Amino acid sequence: MQRKAEHITQRVLVVGDGSFLANSFVANGGNLALGINMVNWLAGDDNLISIQPNLMKDTTVSYTKLQGALIFGGFIVLLPLAFVVTGVTIWRRRRTR
Repeated sequence: MQRKAEHITQRVLVVGDGSFLANSFVANGGNLALGINMVNWLAGDDNLISIQPNLMKDTTVSYTKLQGALIFGGFIVLLPLAFVVTGVTIWRRRRTR
């Protein structure tokens, strides 16, 4: 909240809980940047308020040929086969009732 009183501007910031600036939460989801921006706004340093972009880290997944074959076999062969076997089992049980 901001208001002009005579020749100065008064600023008030209302926050429900200050735990977002606690040591255990300060690194979560931009809490530190929010706290710094709040202090900058209260101090009247509007030009210092900014939203920092998220830095994307390049990650590479590497696995051996054996691991690739196991992944392929698991997702392309075993998983569909498990669904088919389950379906046939349920179908046979219902048919014999």
